[in-house]
Amino acid sequence: MKTVAGKALPRAREDVLTFNDVTSRRAQKLTSQWILGKNGDSSGPLGPMVPAAEVGDLREGLRVRTRVNGELVQDGSTAGIAYTVGDTLSLISHTFTLRPGDLLATGTPAGVGYARTPPWLLHPGDEVEVEVERLGTLCNPIVANDHRLVGNGQ
Repeated sequence: MKTVAGKALPRAREDVLTFNDVTSRRAQKLTSQWILGKNGDSSGPLGPMVPAAEVGDLREGLRVRTRVNGELVQDGSTAGIAYTVGDTLSLISHTFTLRPGDLLATGTPAGVGYARTPPWLLHPGDEVEVEVERLGTLCNPIVANDHRLVGNGQ
């Protein structure tokens, strides 16, 4: 049993997966809150997923790399995670109701394109690869808004 927000919970399934933290900077700039830019339809690709027991402790450091069109743009390690997954879950459970299937994204390595000088943004036709040691590589193309599949099944 685990305790979250002072309540005993049955053991949750713990998996680790690769997440491409795609942000719509145009939407993000519409408000001071980042949530609008982080939650567009068909954004946030996931996978591959591996049971946490097979991956080991993230604080020991899994290499995390991002490439855009084959060029390495981020190279970091999970050893740099500021807070453990358990500590983060405990903290957020005081505000959010956690349910089976919920995902927790813990951050991204240095090198975000928007923070570069000059800013480097993704464009339709770009290919992004997110590789995490012991997990594998997630590849996805960047497409224009008029080519995206929206949440209505079209």
